Amino acid sequence: METKKTFDAVKMVRRIRDAHYEQLKDRTVKEQLAFYQSKSQALRNELKQKLHYDGE
Repeated sequence: METKKTFDAVKMVRRIRDAHYEQLKDRTVKEQLAFYQSKSQALRNELKQKLHYDGE
């Protein structure tokens, strides 16, 4: 049985990783940390909104 691949996770991860590298290559460690913390907080906010969750 052959399954047609509709999503390439490796390609997606590489694309994201490469984009983040370009955005962060000239930044300090502190600036890089702030970047990832900001992205993380945005994702948490989005998930809370989608799940209608009011907790921490």
